[in-house]
Amino acid sequence: MATLSETIQVFSLLVVSTALGTWAVIDAIRTPEADFRAAGRSRTIWIAVLVVLGVLSVTVMFVLFVAVLAVACYYLVRVRPQVRHRSF
Repeated sequence: MATLSETIQVFSLLVVSTALGTWAVIDAIRTPEADFRAAGRSRTIWIAVLVVLGVLSVTVMFVLFVAVLAVACYYLVRVRPQVRHRSF
């Protein structure tokens, strides 16, 4: 049986991964395809990866929360700046 501390940790991971994943998907949707192409990236692939991992994380839970967190962070830290740089 999980302790209160473990439950809070898992819930926190759920909230953080869901929030970052949602932010990354919304940002990718709102960014024009041309900006992704200019940065050498594929908007469709990024949206698909983020959505599929998000949906799977709801069914498989903990292991994929970490995957969603990792992919969303990679998108927001590495891909987003490259794509945003092309917009300005």
